[in-house]
Amino acid sequence: DVAERRNVLNLMRQDCETHESCVLYATHILDGVDDWATRVLLVEGGRITRDVSYQQLKAEAGGAGLSAYRWLAKKEFGGFPTPPPYAFDATATDDVKNAVVCENLSYHTRNKTKIFENMNFTIPKGSRTLIVGCNGSGKTTLLHLLCGKTFF
Repeated sequence: DVAERRNVLNLMRQDCETHESCVLYATHILDGVDDWATRVLLVEGGRITRDVSYQQLKAEAGGAGLSAYRWLAKKEFGGFPTPPPYAFDATATDDVKNAVVCENLSYHTRNKTKIFENMNFTIPKGSRTLIVGCNGSGKTTLLHLLCGKTFF
């Protein structure tokens, strides 16, 4: 439930701030996470199409609290410009301590359905990253791959 989710998110925040842990939280429900997240990765069609700070995303939305509908559907506040393809910046790993570095991740199902193709991103230590996207966009599959729950 929403109250228990808040408690769990607060515990994860404390761990990130105290031990430089990182948390990846896959959701399509953005309501109630305004003060929790530090970064957002938007997954669309098996690609990361946005990698921004949560504060930047809020500013783009006019500073108002973000709801899943407004952000994912890109309605009401005018939408986002079409983003360029997200490119991995190898120099970023020299300046920032990263907990996760993903380069050229590709994954296809047994029947050759493409899920991810050349996906690149980094997750800094101490970050609280939301992986967001509509149902079926690849959020859970990405987490399963990163955690070793999906075998190759």
